[in-house]
Amino acid sequence: RVVEPYSRGLIGKIGPLPAVTALAFSPEGKSLLVGFYGRVVVWDLAESGIVQELNDVAGSVNDLQFSPDGKLLSLVGGKPFSQGEIRFYDPRAQLRLVSSFAAHKETILAQSFSPDSQRLATAGLDKVLEIRDVGTGRTIAEMKDHSDTVQCLAFSPKGDLLATAGMDRTIKISDGMTAKGKMTINPEIKGFLALAFSPDGKYVLTSGESPEVRWWEL
Repeated sequence: RVVEPYSRGLIGKIGPLPAVTALAFSPEGKSLLVGFYGRVVVWDLAESGIVQELNDVAGSVNDLQFSPDGKLLSLVGGKPFSQGEIRFYDPRAQLRLVSSFAAHKETILAQSFSPDSQRLATAGLDKVLEIRDVGTGRTIAEMKDHSDTVQCLAFSPKGDLLATAGMDRTIKISDGMTAKGKMTINPEIKGFLALAFSPDGKYVLTSGESPEVRWWEL
């Protein structure tokens, strides 16, 4: 909808608009971040107005996530036929850019912070799962067991496991530190687009190209 001009002078564009590709609520619940190709806008939920824009993104914005400790905002994406990109922002300092670096051989589609905020797992078009140290940005483990695009991933509530799934129609459970494979689920269904652990860590829920949500007991 069209909104009144906000006090800082930023207003929403009327259109045509690019597709919304990522969403994230701020840790305190006062703002909503909306990602498009090449930019992110920050909406103040109380005022229904845009208070900030991040225009320093060169390619797609495929996932936005705040670290569990609230100290970082991670943006992943990238440009076609190029390496993926990870960008870290400080939400406590008006989303100041902390660092940015290339990762993976192609665009990154998904990410997940470990519960302790010390590790970030990423995956995407290159079929590879990477786990990196958040403090240094250094890759500490990787897994190359998928045969097609990895669309989604998630750390378990304890951070000891990682679940990944995608267009090869498999769900893979890996060690959350070493990325070593522990289990592969091979259902006879179409590709996966989203997954999540249950809060107790005993189940993985998936959805995708098949018209149902499935609940897997690990």
